[in-house]
Amino acid sequence: DILFKKKVTQIKTENKKICGVVTEDESYYECDSIIFSANPKLAFSMFDENPFRSAYTNRIMEMENTSSHFGAYIATSADLSNYKHDTLYFPSYDIDELYKNPASALPGWSGKCTLATALPNDSFMYFTVPTARLGKTPDGKELIETISMDTYNNYQQWSDSKFGKRPQEYKDLKLRIQENVLRQLESHIPEIAGKIDFI
Repeated sequence: DILFKKKVTQIKTENKKICGVVTEDESYYECDSIIFSANPKLAFSMFDENPFRSAYTNRIMEMENTSSHFGAYIATSADLSNYKHDTLYFPSYDIDELYKNPASALPGWSGKCTLATALPNDSFMYFTVPTARLGKTPDGKELIETISMDTYNNYQQWSDSKFGKRPQEYKDLKLRIQENVLRQLESHIPEIAGKIDFI
């Protein structure tokens, strides 16, 4: 069963073994394993008992939050049948420099957030056109998926806000990043200029 809008708030254990989860609406779902796809630090606060050794818990809790990503999913009416390959674009072979240029590093941003000063107009980007290999969507569109490196630090000020209820400043920043990623993507796939149907 796949359940939507069922936010898990607690992970139940018995004798340090997972036995189920409790959701925000106080429903209980029995299980013997979970897949937690968020920051592992968040998981520790959800257990009703700590099933891990304290040395492991302490090590995870003391770790610095590292890089994340900014993903974009795009539908276009452009013919991208020649893009049957995945592309990893590296503007530099200096990996440390790549991490200093996250997608959310936008100079001139007038919001209250403090952002890095490097302009990510030539930053690391992964992109793929799965429809070039698998065939177009039923409505004849090509799909593009992109991933750019990013950092949580540039979003941390909104950590108390909830998905779907973010403040306008957050939405404006995401739109600026999206525009920048799209501009960079157009330099690699010029056929999409003016032909984006959904992003």
